[in-house]
Amino acid sequence: RVRICGPINEQDAYNKELLERVKRYPWAECVGKVSRDELTTELAKTSILALVSHEDNCPMTVLEAMSAGIPVLASRVGGIPDLVDDGVNGYLCDPSDAISIRDGLQKILCDPDHAKALGRAGKQRANERYLPVAVAQRHLDVYREVLEAYQKKSMP
Repeated sequence: RVRICGPINEQDAYNKELLERVKRYPWAECVGKVSRDELTTELAKTSILALVSHEDNCPMTVLEAMSAGIPVLASRVGGIPDLVDDGVNGYLCDPSDAISIRDGLQKILCDPDHAKALGRAGKQRANERYLPVAVAQRHLDVYREVLEAYQKKSMP
């Protein structure tokens, strides 16, 4: 099953076409905007996150999936390659190339053990790099570095 969560602007031509396609397939549905609790429930039922966008910076959706241990297939655009290490904690694809998308999905969906390993690696990366405590610690490290450099420069 494919479930698309999130608000969709039905006036946008791309989204109109997406909604029309989804209606044709009994295994696909647009859920719409979900609450934080509903998202947690959706993630618990998820076997893969596929985010095939043409532009994105640092999508929270990828970080949320990683922190839930879900393998990720995402576009090789914007900041996504900084989050997903291709073949280690997910796969990157060309959002304009259906074969690239298919191949990435196939690598994850056809090998459950590999998918679990990708999910574990993603969860580890999310915990090490993106938990608020980890981010705060890195900020403190940078501040200490700047302060030490300033103090060395200021001393005669």
